[in-house]
Amino acid sequence: MNRADAESFCATQGIELNDLYNRIALIVAERFNNDTLSYADGDGVMNAIFGMMIDGKTPMESIQPAWSIYLAFDEGEYYHGGSTDPVESFTRPQLRNILNDAQQIVGPERG
Repeated sequence: MNRADAESFCATQGIELNDLYNRIALIVAERFNNDTLSYADGDGVMNAIFGMMIDGKTPMESIQPAWSIYLAFDEGEYYHGGSTDPVESFTRPQLRNILNDAQQIVGPERG
């Protein structure tokens, strides 16, 4: 999917593009957290979303939680020194915190 496709989809659904990014990012984070999505697949989706976000007018840092979820997956792409697995040491804990914060804001029944 490219940005034009995403914008077209949003227009037909009556949602904002940033809302689409956030919805997809939360689904990716939840599925990875529940071990129903691999790190590689989640990272790939978030990199694709990042590619669309950088073309927009809105500062990426303000597209939350998609930006934070992207950064959490980014942390798993490289070793930070030492012998720990970056996905387990950085990505997974950050995603748990993001999901916990999102649940506190919107409640357990995210649509």
